[in-house]
Amino acid sequence: MSEQGTTNLDGNFNVLKEVKDRWRSPENPGAGKYGKSTSGTGRERDILHSRFICDGSHLTVKNITFGYTFPTHILKYVKSLRLYASVQQPFVFTKYKYANPEVGVDFDGNAPNALLQGIDFSTYPIPRTFTVGLNVSF
Repeated sequence: MSEQGTTNLDGNFNVLKEVKDRWRSPENPGAGKYGKSTSGTGRERDILHSRFICDGSHLTVKNITFGYTFPTHILKYVKSLRLYASVQQPFVFTKYKYANPEVGVDFDGNAPNALLQGIDFSTYPIPRTFTVGLNVSF
C-alpha cells in the first residue's frame, strides 16, 4: 500500500520514477505496470492489484544487552558497580522493500487490528536505539 500513494496520478504528488513509463493507450502501453490517470482514483484503481503483494517475512533481533558487575572486594568506597550496554532493534533480516516489515496500521497510523493484518499504510520504521549505563552504589 505504500506504493499505492507514490504511484497515484490523480493529484499533484511526487511519484515513483517508473510511473513515467505507464500505460497510456493500446498503441502506447508503456511497461504495463501502472495505469493512466483517468481510470479512477488510486484506491479504486489499485487496491486489489497483485503488484502490492510483497513477501513480508522477516527475522528481527529485538534487544541485546551486555552487562558486567565488578567484584566488590576490589572497590574501596563503592558497594556495587555495574556497567552495561544495550541495543534495541540491532538486526532485521528481510527482503521487504519498504520501511518496516511489521505492518498493519490504518491510514491514520493507529495500532494494528484484525482487519488490517499485513496491510502496510507506510508504517514508521522501528528505530535502532543504543543505551550505555553505569550503576553505582556507595
